[in-house]
Amino acid sequence: MGKRRDFERVGFFGDMHCGHWSGLTHKDYLNYPTDTAPELRRYISRYQEACNVWFNAAIKQYKPFDKAVFTGDSVEGTGHRKGGNEVLLDLDEQVDCAARIVKSIGAVKNKFVYGTNYHVTDSDGLDLETKIAREVGADRPQDFAFLRVQRKLTFHVKHHIGASQREQAKFTALAASMVGILLEIEKGKYPKTDIIIRGHRHQHTYCGRKHWLALVAPGLQGATSFGGRRCDGGEPDYGFLVFDVYKDGSYTWEAVIADLPEQKYRAEDI
Repeated sequence: MGKRRDFERVGFFGDMHCGHWSGLTHKDYLNYPTDTAPELRRYISRYQEACNVWFNAAIKQYKPFDKAVFTGDSVEGTGHRKGGNEVLLDLDEQVDCAARIVKSIGAVKNKFVYGTNYHVTDSDGLDLETKIAREVGADRPQDFAFLRVQRKLTFHVKHHIGASQREQAKFTALAASMVGILLEIEKGKYPKTDIIIRGHRHQHTYCGRKHWLALVAPGLQGATSFGGRRCDGGEPDYGFLVFDVYKDGSYTWEAVIADLPEQKYRAEDI
């Protein structure tokens, strides 16, 4: 057996959007079109495979995880705002795909918070992330969660966070969220909180002071027509967060972000 670690490793994974063409896709759901298929379909296949290979290699590098926290939007849903034409898997397949990814991470314990209703609620109003949690033996997702690690360090985890197209304003919503939590702590409603984690934006930003840290986790979905392509505001960051928490409550953290050729653009000669 390997040397016992003196820390607990916690991974934060969010916005996988399984089922969308640019979402994270488990190897069992990769599709390989023929050489005569339309170029867009072949590009999607190459993109999904490249992201799958990168994710598996990155996870292997940081295993084992003691805890894994999923910050919402694990699946894409029906995609009805775009007529469903960017969705490649049906809802049951999306749930299964996401569950297989969670199992591949292999954390001792998994925790979930709810994502956006548009993505994670089916046509009957049933929550798809509840199904994923059940599939992997985890507790029912929460609207938000206070998660204490090593009985010392407390994370407040929620999916939603405000967004701005202005780069300099992307930190404002994070700081405001922390101020709101500090006010609730002052009123005695919230426990002492050291770190807040948010998802939703797919762009990794962070800010803080001596006694607190606030982060938006990178997502695990590439550019879509809602962000990075037709809308201004910058490209998504593709990856996840890793925290190592020690017994005295100290910690180190890292954003693991992909830098793939398939996620870059090039100029077109005209």
